[in-house]
Amino acid sequence: MFGALIMTYVDGIERTDVITGFNIGHSDYIETASGTKHMYFLLGTDATIIEKGIRCKDYLQEVFLSKRYKRINTRSKIYGYPMHKVKKATKLFLTYPYLDMLKYKDNIKRCITYINSAYNINIKVTIYSSYIELHMGKSWFTDKINNVEGSVITTLLRSCLIWRYDTYLEMLSNIDELEEEYPNVFPDKDWTGGKSVSSLDFLGNTKAHRVLGNWKFLPKKARSSLSTIYHNGSGWSSCFSSHSTTASNNDTLDLIEKLNPSTKRSDQCIITSDAKLLCPNIIKNKKQLIRFLKKNRSCCIHTSNFQLIFNNARCNNGSIDY
Repeated sequence: MFGALIMTYVDGIERTDVITGFNIGHSDYIETASGTKHMYFLLGTDATIIEKGIRCKDYLQEVFLSKRYKRINTRSKIYGYPMHKVKKATKLFLTYPYLDMLKYKDNIKRCITYINSAYNINIKVTIYSSYIELHMGKSWFTDKINNVEGSVITTLLRSCLIWRYDTYLEMLSNIDELEEEYPNVFPDKDWTGGKSVSSLDFLGNTKAHRVLGNWKFLPKKARSSLSTIYHNGSGWSSCFSSHSTTASNNDTLDLIEKLNPSTKRSDQCIITSDAKLLCPNIIKNKKQLIRFLKKNRSCCIHTSNFQLIFNNARCNNGSIDY
Protein backbone atom coordinates (compact mmCIF):
# COMPACT_ATOMS: atom_id res chain seq x y z
CA MET A 1 0.00 0.00 0.00
CA PHE A 2 2.77 2.42 0.93
CA GLY A 3 5.57 0.77 -1.05
CA ALA A 4 6.18 3.75 -3.28
CA LEU A 5 6.59 6.04 -0.30
CA ILE A 6 9.07 3.97 1.72
CA MET A 7 12.33 5.74 2.53
CA THR A 8 15.52 4.26 3.91
CA TYR A 9 15.76 5.31 7.55
CA VAL A 10 18.41 7.95 8.15
CA ASP A 11 18.96 9.30 11.66
CA GLY A 12 17.46 12.75 11.99
CA ILE A 13 15.14 12.44 8.98
CA GLU A 14 11.47 11.59 9.35
CA ARG A 15 10.23 8.60 7.37
CA THR A 16 7.57 9.41 4.79
CA ASP A 17 6.00 5.95 5.06
CA VAL A 18 5.54 6.41 8.81
CA ILE A 19 3.90 9.81 8.42
CA THR A 20 1.59 8.40 5.74
CA GLY A 21 0.85 5.33 7.85
CA PHE A 22 -0.63 7.49 10.58
CA ASN A 23 -3.17 8.99 8.18
CA ILE A 24 -5.90 6.54 9.19
CA GLY A 25 -8.95 8.79 8.98
CA HIS A 26 -12.00 7.97 11.06
CA SER A 27 -13.25 4.81 9.42
CA ASP A 28 -11.03 2.56 11.52
CA TYR A 29 -11.25 1.61 15.16
CA ILE A 30 -10.94 4.61 17.49
CA GLU A 31 -10.80 3.86 21.19
CA THR A 32 -13.30 5.76 23.30
CA ALA A 33 -11.02 7.93 25.40
CA SER A 34 -11.06 11.57 26.38
CA GLY A 35 -8.57 14.01 24.91
CA THR A 36 -8.75 15.41 21.39
CA LYS A 37 -5.11 14.57 20.62
CA HIS A 38 -4.97 11.01 21.85
CA MET A 39 -2.08 8.65 21.09
CA TYR A 40 -1.93 6.70 17.81
CA PHE A 41 0.63 3.97 17.19
CA LEU A 42 2.10 2.20 14.21
CA LEU A 43 4.17 -0.98 13.93
CA GLY A 44 7.15 -1.32 11.63
CA THR A 45 10.73 -2.36 10.97
CA ASP A 46 13.85 -0.50 9.86
CA ALA A 47 12.63 -0.62 6.28
CA THR A 48 8.84 -0.69 6.20
CA ILE A 49 5.65 -0.31 8.21
CA ILE A 50 3.63 -3.40 9.08
CA GLU A 51 0.21 -2.10 10.03
CA LYS A 52 -1.53 1.21 9.53
CA GLY A 53 -2.00 3.47 12.52
CA ILE A 54 -4.47 2.60 15.26
CA ARG A 55 -5.65 4.24 18.46
CA CYS A 56 -6.29 1.37 20.85
CA LYS A 57 -4.28 0.46 23.92
CA ASP A 58 -5.82 -3.02 24.07
CA TYR A 59 -4.57 -3.89 20.60
CA LEU A 60 -1.09 -2.68 21.53
CA GLN A 61 -1.30 -4.84 24.66
CA GLU A 62 -2.04 -7.86 22.46
CA VAL A 63 0.96 -6.95 20.31
CA PHE A 64 3.18 -6.93 23.39
CA LEU A 65 1.87 -10.34 24.43
CA SER A 66 2.41 -11.90 21.02
CA LYS A 67 5.95 -10.48 20.92
CA ARG A 68 6.71 -11.75 24.39
CA TYR A 69 5.19 -15.23 24.14
CA LYS A 70 6.37 -16.79 20.90
CA ARG A 71 4.16 -19.88 21.07
CA ILE A 72 0.89 -18.14 21.83
CA ASN A 73 -1.81 -18.73 19.23
CA THR A 74 -3.25 -15.24 19.21
CA ARG A 75 -6.51 -14.65 17.44
CA SER A 76 -6.16 -13.72 13.78
CA LYS A 77 -7.74 -10.33 14.47
CA ILE A 78 -8.56 -8.03 17.35
CA TYR A 79 -10.88 -5.09 16.73
CA GLY A 80 -10.69 -6.00 13.05
CA TYR A 81 -6.91 -5.58 12.85
CA PRO A 82 -4.76 -8.58 11.84
CA MET A 83 -2.27 -9.97 14.35
CA HIS A 84 -0.26 -12.38 12.20
CA LYS A 85 2.37 -9.87 11.07
CA VAL A 86 3.12 -8.14 14.34
CA LYS A 87 5.80 -10.55 15.55
CA LYS A 88 8.11 -9.16 12.86
CA ALA A 89 7.90 -5.63 14.26
CA THR A 90 11.05 -4.11 15.73
CA LYS A 91 9.82 -0.51 15.78
CA LEU A 92 6.91 1.11 17.56
CA PHE A 93 5.97 4.55 16.27
CA LEU A 94 3.78 6.88 18.35
CA THR A 95 2.14 10.16 17.39
CA TYR A 96 -0.40 12.62 18.74
CA PRO A 97 -2.30 14.32 15.89
CA TYR A 98 -1.59 18.01 15.25
CA LEU A 99 1.12 18.21 17.93
CA ASP A 100 4.85 18.83 17.60
CA MET A 101 6.54 15.98 19.45
CA LEU A 102 9.73 17.98 19.90
CA LYS A 103 7.92 20.39 22.24
CA TYR A 104 7.39 17.44 24.62
CA LYS A 105 10.88 16.00 24.23
CA ASP A 106 11.90 16.14 27.91
CA ASN A 107 8.56 14.69 29.08
CA ILE A 108 8.80 11.80 26.63
CA LYS A 109 12.34 10.95 27.69
CA ARG A 110 11.37 11.02 31.39
CA CYS A 111 8.47 8.65 30.71
CA ILE A 112 10.65 6.16 28.81
CA THR A 113 13.32 6.38 31.53
CA TYR A 114 10.72 5.58 34.18
CA ILE A 115 9.34 2.62 32.20
CA ASN A 116 12.82 1.18 31.63
CA SER A 117 13.70 1.53 35.30
CA ALA A 118 10.40 0.26 36.72
CA TYR A 119 10.17 -2.82 34.49
CA ASN A 120 13.85 -3.49 33.82
CA ILE A 121 13.66 -3.25 30.04
CA ASN A 122 15.59 -1.21 27.50
CA ILE A 123 13.44 0.90 25.19
CA LYS A 124 15.35 3.50 23.20
CA VAL A 125 13.59 6.53 21.76
CA THR A 126 14.17 8.91 18.88
CA ILE A 127 11.92 11.97 18.83
CA TYR A 128 10.90 13.75 15.65
CA SER A 129 8.47 16.57 15.08
CA SER A 130 5.74 14.34 13.60
CA TYR A 131 6.20 11.15 15.63
CA ILE A 132 8.18 9.22 18.25
CA GLU A 133 10.19 6.15 17.25
CA LEU A 134 10.73 3.49 19.89
CA HIS A 135 13.55 1.02 19.27
CA MET A 136 12.23 -2.18 20.82
CA GLY A 137 14.81 -4.69 19.61
CA LYS A 138 14.14 -8.22 18.35
CA SER A 139 12.46 -9.31 21.56
CA TRP A 140 10.32 -6.61 23.10
CA PHE A 141 9.94 -8.21 26.52
CA THR A 142 12.20 -10.20 28.77
CA ASP A 143 11.02 -13.11 30.89
CA LYS A 144 10.36 -10.60 33.66
CA ILE A 145 7.47 -8.87 31.88
CA ASN A 146 3.96 -10.30 32.20
CA ASN A 147 0.60 -9.42 30.68
CA VAL A 148 -0.41 -6.94 33.40
CA GLU A 149 2.92 -5.14 33.20
CA GLY A 150 2.46 -4.96 29.43
CA SER A 151 -0.91 -3.30 29.99
CA VAL A 152 0.63 -0.77 32.39
CA ILE A 153 3.44 0.03 29.96
CA THR A 154 0.95 0.80 27.19
CA THR A 155 -0.94 3.08 29.56
CA LEU A 156 2.23 4.93 30.52
CA LEU A 157 3.21 5.33 26.87
CA ARG A 158 -0.19 6.88 26.25
CA SER A 159 0.69 9.39 28.98
CA CYS A 160 4.22 10.23 27.84
CA LEU A 161 3.51 13.81 26.73
CA ILE A 162 2.50 14.89 30.25
CA TRP A 163 5.40 13.18 32.07
CA ARG A 164 6.72 16.26 33.85
CA TYR A 165 8.22 14.37 36.81
CA ASP A 166 10.75 11.60 37.28
CA THR A 167 8.75 9.25 39.50
CA TYR A 168 5.23 7.91 39.48
CA LEU A 169 4.55 9.28 42.98
CA GLU A 170 5.51 12.77 41.83
CA MET A 171 3.17 12.40 38.86
CA LEU A 172 0.33 11.33 41.12
CA SER A 173 0.98 14.10 43.64
CA ASN A 174 0.80 16.74 40.90
CA ILE A 175 -2.00 15.25 38.84
CA ASP A 176 -4.28 18.31 39.19
CA GLU A 177 -1.51 20.58 37.95
CA LEU A 178 -0.83 18.29 34.99
CA GLU A 179 -4.49 18.10 34.05
CA GLU A 180 -4.66 21.89 34.00
CA GLU A 181 -1.38 22.31 32.11
CA TYR A 182 -2.20 19.77 29.38
CA PRO A 183 -5.97 20.14 28.86
CA ASN A 184 -6.02 18.77 25.30
CA VAL A 185 -3.64 15.85 25.71
CA PHE A 186 -4.24 14.82 29.32
CA PRO A 187 -5.26 11.12 29.16
CA ASP A 188 -8.43 11.29 31.25
CA LYS A 189 -9.31 7.64 30.71
CA ASP A 190 -6.07 6.52 32.34
CA TRP A 191 -5.57 9.12 35.06
CA THR A 192 -8.99 10.36 36.10
CA GLY A 193 -12.10 9.31 34.20
CA GLY A 194 -13.88 8.11 37.32
CA LYS A 195 -11.03 5.94 38.55
CA SER A 196 -10.41 6.07 42.27
CA VAL A 197 -7.21 7.28 43.91
CA SER A 198 -6.56 3.71 45.01
CA SER A 199 -6.64 2.46 41.41
CA LEU A 200 -4.17 5.16 40.38
CA ASP A 201 -1.95 4.11 43.28
CA PHE A 202 -2.15 0.59 41.91
CA LEU A 203 -1.09 1.76 38.45
CA GLY A 204 2.28 2.59 40.03
CA ASN A 205 2.45 -0.57 42.16
CA THR A 206 5.12 -2.47 40.24
CA LYS A 207 5.30 -5.24 42.83
CA ALA A 208 1.60 -6.05 42.51
CA HIS A 209 1.88 -5.99 38.71
CA ARG A 210 4.71 -8.51 38.84
CA VAL A 211 3.08 -10.82 41.36
CA LEU A 212 -0.61 -10.74 40.42
CA GLY A 213 0.04 -10.76 36.68
CA ASN A 214 2.47 -13.66 36.80
CA TRP A 215 1.96 -15.63 33.59
CA LYS A 216 2.84 -19.03 35.06
CA PHE A 217 -0.24 -18.96 37.29
CA LEU A 218 -2.69 -18.55 34.41
CA PRO A 219 -4.66 -21.64 33.33
CA LYS A 220 -3.02 -23.66 30.56
CA LYS A 221 -5.94 -22.93 28.24
CA ALA A 222 -5.41 -19.18 28.61
CA ARG A 223 -1.70 -19.54 27.89
CA SER A 224 -2.29 -21.47 24.66
CA SER A 225 -5.11 -19.37 23.25
CA LEU A 226 -5.82 -15.74 24.02
CA SER A 227 -9.61 -15.89 24.13
CA THR A 228 -11.85 -12.87 24.52
CA ILE A 229 -12.40 -13.84 28.15
CA TYR A 230 -8.67 -13.82 28.82
CA HIS A 231 -8.09 -10.58 26.94
CA ASN A 232 -10.81 -8.76 28.87
CA GLY A 233 -9.25 -9.79 32.16
CA SER A 234 -5.58 -9.34 31.37
CA GLY A 235 -5.19 -5.58 31.81
CA TRP A 236 -4.02 -3.63 34.85
CA SER A 237 -7.56 -2.45 35.68
CA SER A 238 -8.75 -6.05 35.97
CA CYS A 239 -5.69 -6.86 38.04
CA PHE A 240 -6.51 -3.92 40.32
CA SER A 241 -10.00 -5.35 40.89
CA SER A 242 -8.46 -8.66 41.91
CA HIS A 243 -5.96 -6.83 44.12
CA SER A 244 -8.80 -4.97 45.88
CA THR A 245 -10.89 -8.13 46.32
CA THR A 246 -8.06 -10.07 47.93
CA ALA A 247 -6.83 -7.07 49.92
CA SER A 248 -3.29 -7.84 48.83
CA ASN A 249 -0.91 -5.93 51.09
CA ASN A 250 2.86 -6.40 50.80
CA ASP A 251 2.93 -9.39 53.16
CA THR A 252 0.24 -11.10 51.11
CA LEU A 253 2.04 -10.32 47.86
CA ASP A 254 5.26 -11.76 49.29
CA LEU A 255 3.50 -15.08 49.99
CA ILE A 256 1.65 -15.14 46.66
CA GLU A 257 4.97 -14.68 44.88
CA LYS A 258 6.31 -17.79 46.61
CA LEU A 259 3.35 -19.99 45.60
CA ASN A 260 4.02 -22.68 43.02
CA PRO A 261 1.75 -23.04 39.99
CA SER A 262 -1.28 -25.21 40.67
CA THR A 263 -1.00 -28.84 39.56
CA LYS A 264 -2.95 -32.05 40.19
CA ARG A 265 -0.63 -32.78 43.09
CA SER A 266 -0.22 -29.27 44.44
CA ASP A 267 -2.88 -26.77 45.40
CA GLN A 268 -1.14 -24.43 47.80
CA CYS A 269 -2.97 -21.48 49.31
CA ILE A 270 -2.72 -18.64 51.79
CA ILE A 271 -5.40 -17.35 54.19
CA THR A 272 -6.32 -13.68 54.42
CA SER A 273 -8.95 -11.59 56.14
CA ASP A 274 -9.65 -7.86 55.92
CA ALA A 275 -6.23 -7.04 54.44
CA LYS A 276 -4.44 -9.17 57.03
CA LEU A 277 -2.78 -12.54 56.81
CA LEU A 278 -4.36 -15.05 59.20
CA CYS A 279 -1.45 -17.41 58.65
CA PRO A 280 2.06 -16.10 57.88
CA ASN A 281 2.96 -19.23 55.91
CA ILE A 282 1.85 -21.01 52.76
CA ILE A 283 -0.65 -23.84 53.37
CA LYS A 284 0.78 -26.68 51.28
CA ASN A 285 -1.95 -29.32 51.54
CA LYS A 286 -5.39 -30.15 52.90
CA LYS A 287 -3.94 -31.62 56.10
CA GLN A 288 -2.14 -28.36 56.98
CA LEU A 289 -5.28 -26.35 56.18
CA ILE A 290 -7.49 -28.44 58.48
CA ARG A 291 -4.87 -28.25 61.23
CA PHE A 292 -4.73 -24.46 60.98
CA LEU A 293 -8.53 -24.06 60.89
CA LYS A 294 -9.02 -26.23 63.96
CA LYS A 295 -6.28 -24.41 65.84
CA ASN A 296 -7.75 -21.02 64.93
CA ARG A 297 -11.45 -21.94 64.98
CA SER A 298 -12.63 -18.91 66.96
CA CYS A 299 -10.69 -16.47 64.78
CA CYS A 300 -12.07 -17.88 61.54
CA ILE A 301 -15.68 -18.10 62.78
CA HIS A 302 -15.78 -14.40 63.65
CA THR A 303 -14.05 -13.24 60.48
CA SER A 304 -16.33 -11.39 58.09
CA ASN A 305 -14.13 -11.48 54.98
CA PHE A 306 -12.44 -14.85 55.10
CA GLN A 307 -10.52 -15.77 51.94
CA LEU A 308 -8.34 -18.53 50.62
CA ILE A 309 -6.06 -17.54 47.75
CA PHE A 310 -5.10 -20.65 45.80
CA ASN A 311 -1.86 -20.47 43.85
CA ASN A 312 -2.62 -16.97 42.60
CA ALA A 313 -5.10 -18.44 40.11
CA ARG A 314 -8.43 -18.17 41.88
CA CYS A 315 -9.98 -16.88 45.09
CA ASN A 316 -12.73 -18.50 47.17
CA ASN A 317 -14.79 -16.54 49.68
CA GLY A 318 -16.80 -17.91 52.57
CA SER A 319 -16.59 -20.69 55.12
CA ILE A 320 -15.16 -24.17 54.93
CA ASP A 321 -16.46 -27.32 56.60
CA TYR A 322 -13.80 -29.06 58.65
